[in-house]
Order: sequence, then C-alpha cells, then structure tokens
Amino acid sequence: MASRRARGEGSIRKRTDRTNGGEVRWVATLELDWKDGKRQRKSIYGKTREEVSTTLKAAMKDRDRGLDVGAKAQTLEQFLQGWLNGRVKDLAPKTVRAYEQQVRLHIAPRLGRIQLQKLTPQHVEQLFASQTAGGLAPGSVRGTRAVLRAALRDAERLNLVDRNAAQLARPPRAVRTETKFLTLDQALRMLDVAQVDPAASRQVALYRLAVSLGPRLGEICGLRWEDLDLHAQPPQIRIRHGLQRVDGHLKLMPTKTYRSDRNIELPELVAEALREHRERQAFERRGAGAAWQESGHVFTTPVGAPLDPDNLRKAFKRLLVAAELPEIRFHDLRHSAASILLYAGVPMRVVSEILGHSTMAITADLYSHVVPAMQHDAATASDRVMARVAQ
Repeated sequence: MASRRARGEGSIRKRTDRTNGGEVRWVATLELDWKDGKRQRKSIYGKTREEVSTTLKAAMKDRDRGLDVGAKAQTLEQFLQGWLNGRVKDLAPKTVRAYEQQVRLHIAPRLGRIQLQKLTPQHVEQLFASQTAGGLAPGSVRGTRAVLRAALRDAERLNLVDRNAAQLARPPRAVRTETKFLTLDQALRMLDVAQVDPAASRQVALYRLAVSLGPRLGEICGLRWEDLDLHAQPPQIRIRHGLQRVDGHLKLMPTKTYRSDRNIELPELVAEALREHRERQAFERRGAGAAWQESGHVFTTPVGAPLDPDNLRKAFKRLLVAAELPEIRFHDLRHSAASILLYAGVPMRVVSEILGHSTMAITADLYSHVVPAMQHDAATASDRVMARVAQ
C-alpha cells in the first residue's frame, strides 16, 4: 500500500526513465499560477522520495514568497550576461564597458557557476576577500559590489531571488584618499606658463575654463560653439554633452546625469579668453584650407577635429612639468575649481550647481577639507555683525 502523501506536499510518484535503462526516479508536480488560461506546473525529480520531498517543500516555500520558481534555472553568470545585453545597454557606453569589465574579470570567474537563487551574502563576501587578498584597492572592490548589487536588484524585481545578496554582504571598509587640487596661486602659475608655453598656448582658454568652473574632461572636449553665448550680458555656457570614445571612435554623448546638463554664467575673463580662442581658430581654419575638418567644437586639433581626451591628459601632464607643479590628474582641476570657489565664499549649493553634481551632499562630502576655513570665515563675519549690533 502506498504511503500517504504529507499535507501540502503535492503529488509525488515513481517514474521509470526509459531513456536511461529503465532507471526508477521519483517525480513531484508543483502547482503554480495560471497563465494564458492554463495552470502552470513544475516537475521536480530525484533518486529518492525523501530527496524530492525536500526539494518540493523548498520550492513551495519559494513560490509562497513570490519567487518565479517556474523560470528555468540559471547560473549567476547566465543571468548577468542577459542583464548586460538587456537593461544595461541603455546606459552610457563608458558605464556599459565598466560593468562588462567587472562581470568578466571579477564576478563571473569566482561566482559565475553558482545558481542565481542559491547565491548568498557569504559567497559575495568571499569574492571581496579574494579581491582584497589579490591586492585590489577597497574602492575597486566596492565598485564590484555596486555592479553586482545593481544586477541583483533587477533579479529581485523580477522575483528571481528573494533577497539581494550583494546588498546584504559587508563591503571592505572605505579608505578615504586625500583630494588633490591646485591652490589659487598654483592655478595662476599654471595659467601664466600656459600663456607662454608653445605646446599649451593654443589651449589657454581651455585651462581658464577648467580652473574657473570645473567642467569634466569629456564635457570640455564635447563643448560646441553653439553651446556658448559670448555676447550675452552676462556671457553664458551650456554644458549638455560629453565626448567619449565608443568602439574606437569619438562620439558626443549626453551628460552624466540630468543635473549635469546645466547653464552657467561665464566669468568675464573666461569669456574674453574664449573670444580670443575663436579668433585663433578662425586663423587656423584659413591656414588649413581644404585640410580643415569642421566639427563645430570649441577645442580642436590644429585642423579642426575634436580634441581627444587622452591627448589632452598627456598635454596637461607636460604643462604641469613646465610649470614645476605637483603631478595631478586633469580631473583634479575640477577639484581645484571647486576648492577655489568655496574658499572665495561661493555658497556650497551654487558650487554644486556649477559642477553639475546630482546632490549637494556629494559636493559637501568631496570638499569637506574646505569646511573648516568656511567656518572660520563665518565666525569672523558673525563677530563683525555682532560688533555692529553692540555699538
């Protein structure tokens, strides 16, 4: 006599597998939701009744939690490849490349074979530990976590997993690095040298813009004359593109975030430098003749082609050497501009808008080194006000 089925266990029965020498296996049927007017079911196989019963109970629990247990089982690597080829493709090419690199170099080799639903925070923390042991910086490890967390957030939304293992995993402690920037005196020295240095004099306006308003490198290279109104009162600039290398070619892309698309008032000295730069470019256009490549960009090669961001980085390093200044990245001119503006007393919110940060909290966090000086200035101003009140 067949044993009675346990309550809620579902249908479990023996089955002879004729394709495998008549081997006897156990199979259970799990009832799922209705779809297109038909009841969906999932078959669960095992060598013993106990094995099938255990698997069935786990599947029933997952079903009751809202997971899509009817979906075909997939590994983490399979899910990530589908994620990269689908949802991620809508992001900026530079971001897509960074995500693909994280999956290919770090996530898939270590965790790729694990079943998506069986991924645990412990698995993810073991990945972090192996990365750290291999010499990867904490910031880079946190970048891996950010990509995996974003992917699993979509898996959670699709009911493929019931929790985000990367979100629950503890990342390595962030090591705060000191922000490098030029002081006002150093920035002025750099501009003075650029004015007379043969290799840098073509881009004096570029460097003035960089240390005055701090646009990103790609935003500078993507700037077009149609984005400038140098005769308005006051002169205006609109940042709305970034120049990126996509599949080996320079391409104009939308700005990093919606807050990055911004209109900014140009300082008059920067506007004056840009007017002179336009006259120089017109002279180069006449001299190049048929070789001129009209791109509409503000900063170009001597024959009018868009300025390659990689080449600008190299030129900037040469300028620092000529000016006998500390070695910094071109991106650190952005930090320099922000620090100079904040030291000059420009409100944090205004600086955040000029830089195009998505939130003011980002600006405050990046430039916390300026806050003590601002507090001192605030205290001094308060003393002056209170002194007048006392009189």
